[in-house]
Amino acid sequence: DKDFGSYGLSQQYFRKAMILLLSHDSAFTRGVILNRPTSRQIDGQWRMWYGGDVQGMTSPRPMQEIVCLHALTSTEAMSISIRVIDGISWTTLDGANAMVQRGMATKEDFWVLVGYAGWAPGQLDAEIKRGS
Repeated sequence: DKDFGSYGLSQQYFRKAMILLLSHDSAFTRGVILNRPTSRQIDGQWRMWYGGDVQGMTSPRPMQEIVCLHALTSTEAMSISIRVIDGISWTTLDGANAMVQRGMATKEDFWVLVGYAGWAPGQLDAEIKRGS
């Protein structure tokens, strides 16, 4: 695509990316890249995956957006989680830590993604239509 240009070259992490959309409405679409592992850890105990460039790994820690995907179904887990699709929900790192500390889950129950990908109104639809 001729319009792809240098912008596309600066976003190589989207090449063959598998993206899970966490939310989509007329104002904004937010998703996380699922297939970009890293060798980094958070707090020395949580393996980090690259979720996207917005509020991601290069942002100062207080500004990072951290999404912890899981398949837990207990009432307690669901009370601090947001359902994405059947069998998949997400919570914050604080939520994941709390569930582990209470014995409701283990660290291995979570997929910790740092950062997200975001699209303005109509942007994702346009990218899909042009095959970006």
